[in-house]
Amino acid sequence: MGLAHRLAYRALRPFLFSLDAERAHDLVMSCLANASPLTRRLISQARIDDPVTVAGLSFPNRVGLAAGLDKEARCLPALAAMGFGFIEVGSVAPRGEAWSPPPRIHRLPQAQALINRIGLHRGGLEPFCAALAQCSWPLDPRALVPVRLGVNLACNVATLASEAIGDYSSGLRATIAWADYFTINVSNPNASNRHVPDARPALDPWLQAIDEVRIALAKQTGRRPPVFLKVSPDLSETGVDALCEALRARSDRVDTNGLQWGVIVANTSARRDAVRGFPHTERAGGLSGAPLREPVNRLVAQMRRQLGNDIAIIGTGGILSGSDARERIEAGADLVQVYTGLIYRGPDLVREAATALRAIR
Repeated sequence: MGLAHRLAYRALRPFLFSLDAERAHDLVMSCLANASPLTRRLISQARIDDPVTVAGLSFPNRVGLAAGLDKEARCLPALAAMGFGFIEVGSVAPRGEAWSPPPRIHRLPQAQALINRIGLHRGGLEPFCAALAQCSWPLDPRALVPVRLGVNLACNVATLASEAIGDYSSGLRATIAWADYFTINVSNPNASNRHVPDARPALDPWLQAIDEVRIALAKQTGRRPPVFLKVSPDLSETGVDALCEALRARSDRVDTNGLQWGVIVANTSARRDAVRGFPHTERAGGLSGAPLREPVNRLVAQMRRQLGNDIAIIGTGGILSGSDARERIEAGADLVQVYTGLIYRGPDLVREAATALRAIR
């Protein structure tokens, strides 16, 4: 089935890359959202079963889809059929956010990269939850272990820093029936970063406030999804130190009712050093793809040294091959996510990466 995917995507890629990047994105997502059973069979590929337990959750394999591609949770069954071990949807804030005018996505094929400034879910939590409610669960009945769902939560742009916990609380409460884990962006180049503290001691009460919401939800629902903080690849040494120290201190506490924290390394980058001189590099937005490969590997290794072995790390950014995925695990990640690699390589990347990771056991 991998050969069929390679041939199919090789045939489609020239057409898709002849379109404006955002138009191509919208076309593909619309096709996936409205996929018939026949279409789903055509995009389906045999899953690589490589069960692993991370942050208290069992995953069917270690390759996931990063947030931002299926922002509205419209395409989950079709994406699950591609063989992902987990899929992250969003970001979503309590209320919808208008997007800035196009163009919002730019390809840098010479660098195997993207620059995008697509904002948060345009409808907010209500339509987002309605989309989740329409899905059949489990997402992929072929999986021996359920395909896991991550929900990426954000604050509304107009929300004051003093009210940010309320926005995150709304997201946690609204989606806990579906989410296997949650993600909160510590840094996002396409949105304000003022909602999450970036230094101690402010981080300590912020983490405690999130845990208080989680403890209350655990009592109500019996569910304790881990929360991952998604950090920037541009994070300073001081920022890395502060975050790792705060997470270690929080995880060492005995009153957290079994709640687990983790990190996703990393978000898109505001820097352009690695792509200077290419078209579109002056555009606003976050850079993703191959230029992030080495910086993220270094950041994963640094955070693993500082966090120890008990706090989970998901590595994302610059994974375009099975060897890239393997290097990210060897750097210290427990799981990996792809996004830009899927654009350039197609669905066969999922199987290639999962196969490479199963081989290192």
